[in-house]
Amino acid sequence: MEHFQNNNILTAKQHAFRKYHSCETQLVSVINEWASSLDQRKQVDVFILDFEEAFDTVLHELLKSKLYTMSVSHQVLCWVDAFLSDREQSVVVNGSRSNPSKVTSGVPQGSVLGPILFLAYINDIGNAVFSGVRLFADDCVCYRVIDDVSDGHQLQEDINILGQWAKDWGMSFQPVKCNIMTITRKRKPVNFNYMLNGVYLAKVDCVKYLGIHITSDLNWGKHIQNVCNKGNRILGVLRRNLSPCSKDAKLAAYKGLLLPVLEYASSVWDPHQAFLQHNRENIQRRAARFIASVIQESLALSHLFYGT
Repeated sequence: MEHFQNNNILTAKQHAFRKYHSCETQLVSVINEWASSLDQRKQVDVFILDFEEAFDTVLHELLKSKLYTMSVSHQVLCWVDAFLSDREQSVVVNGSRSNPSKVTSGVPQGSVLGPILFLAYINDIGNAVFSGVRLFADDCVCYRVIDDVSDGHQLQEDINILGQWAKDWGMSFQPVKCNIMTITRKRKPVNFNYMLNGVYLAKVDCVKYLGIHITSDLNWGKHIQNVCNKGNRILGVLRRNLSPCSKDAKLAAYKGLLLPVLEYASSVWDPHQAFLQHNRENIQRRAARFIASVIQESLALSHLFYGT
């Protein structure tokens, strides 16, 4: 990773597994671009890619060839080769084990080195593309401002390039799970039917990208509603199970389970409408009352003797 950073090898479009980068920085960057186009009354067509088993389809020999072109030292190349070589897998069911088979593709998930190797493998996916591309590991979006039909043809050409890249490097997209979303407020947007591998892409009005629900008009009402629904469910679980616990235990549960849901990437979608702010803050107020409440001994005794 030091070699990649010192030589500026990794594309700036990739925000995963990198220092000072995160889901939030990725979302802030791409939403800012789309919102700027929306404010200028323009149209942006977004192609949302979905790789099929991305981490498991990395071909070892092709990966090593890419590392070689990145000027990785011979010693490190040998070390990576040893790390990936002679791996086997089998299946165990009710104590019976299948015959082992060689593993010739995929980076070991859960390892420290696996994510870095995947970044190296996918690093050049957007090199030949003229439209905008953003990456977060295998989560990829390709987008373009559409002024007329010619821009639609250019985006289609870029989609074809991405599809060909996947074939060349042993990976594949799932056309059924790949979508197109048009971000605009135009009454009559430019309508273009995009295809991937001969299959027409479904057009959607809302897509979940990196945990955020993004709509075609960049309105955050739907996302905030989902956040509030999930927050209410979590708060209900805490109240049912932790009511007799101490304030410290309740606070720890709140910070570990509920607060991350309410604040995840909030710099991207933090609402300016009062009613949307109220919905989220109402959950936090009820959580604060739950944390501060303590079952008094007198209350327990009154319930025991008077049933109240």
